[in-house]
Amino acid sequence: MEVFMKIKLILFTAILFMRSFEYSFSQQLESDTYLGNGIFSIDVPSDPQSVAMAESFVAFQKNRSAMLYNPAGLAGVNRISILYSQRAMNWITGLDDMKYQAVTASIPTSLMNIGLLYNRFTQGEDRVRTAQNPEGDGTTVSIYDHTIGIGLAKQYNEYLGFGLSIKTFNSILKYNGPSSQNLGFSIETTALPILFDFGILYSNILSTEQENYQHQLNIGLSVQNVGTALKQKQLFRTLPSNSISSQDYSVTLPQYLRFGFTYEFGLHGRTPEALAPLNVLVTAEYKNSLNGVASRKDYWGFGLELKLYEIASVRMGTFINPHSSIYGNEGTPALRYGFGLSAPLEKIGAVIPLTLNLDYAAIPLQKVMYVSSKVNVLHTFSIGLQYENELF
Repeated sequence: MEVFMKIKLILFTAILFMRSFEYSFSQQLESDTYLGNGIFSIDVPSDPQSVAMAESFVAFQKNRSAMLYNPAGLAGVNRISILYSQRAMNWITGLDDMKYQAVTASIPTSLMNIGLLYNRFTQGEDRVRTAQNPEGDGTTVSIYDHTIGIGLAKQYNEYLGFGLSIKTFNSILKYNGPSSQNLGFSIETTALPILFDFGILYSNILSTEQENYQHQLNIGLSVQNVGTALKQKQLFRTLPSNSISSQDYSVTLPQYLRFGFTYEFGLHGRTPEALAPLNVLVTAEYKNSLNGVASRKDYWGFGLELKLYEIASVRMGTFINPHSSIYGNEGTPALRYGFGLSAPLEKIGAVIPLTLNLDYAAIPLQKVMYVSSKVNVLHTFSIGLQYENELF
């Protein structure tokens, strides 16, 4: 069936540009498998600010995408915010609908700060065709995975913040249509994983209140995806006897250790209500794949952001992978860039304490041998809203 060809194409593509499933849906599974890092919703961000800065946000305070880096980044959040972001993955013909979509929210309270995450990786939808029915009967198949999480963070004192998040992950192959119950192959999830992230963030303001500027150093550390495995089974229907066989397997999810720092320098406005004329953010992060292949453990990211009058931002970053992929050659710095626009309504004349954010990031691609790329750049965008108060 064409659906199996599509699955094979997706898996081949995933293996080609970064580690993916170490099995094929058309082959017999081992009882234990490893979900390769760097593709699925469990570890790929789509927030353009962090993407443009090479995903180096483990030590970023007030982090709207903290749930994918360090839950302690929620501790410094002082605004209710919600963010929708989308990251394209349509880099090759046949994968036009492949993309990441995320909704994140942060809710500061007087007790602790709360973070919410829904991250989804959609691999597309296609008609199911068979030798008996080459045009299909309207039945379609969609392949996707998603991650759902909640985080809690607390500022212990003026220097230390702590965070904890709980997540789960599922990968799904779903049929829709008149033949959805009669196909020869399907996948069922038998047990969802329970995953924990732990993080700490140290912040030190290096300037005094009397100075017309502020500069601050943050150091962050997090451990991600500690917990149980995803348990699934394959179901095979044999025709014409219509007998069903199955095989159970478990999927170990990638675990990470992240460590890094940020340095932030900002000029104050003339009054607390005035727009700050300049803010500079420098980020750096080392990520170690704790349970990955030995040759693919060390990842580096470095980022820079310049913000003018709290409205316009320009960003760039350098990402270094331990293996070659569409993102760059092994050990070679790969450039990313982006920009953002913010509208702090209260500071520009409105009475509503809201800030609207629009952000964009570009990921230039590396040519891959034997594969013809459809595009040279992948695009990421987001829209966000912040309310300048605690919930309670």
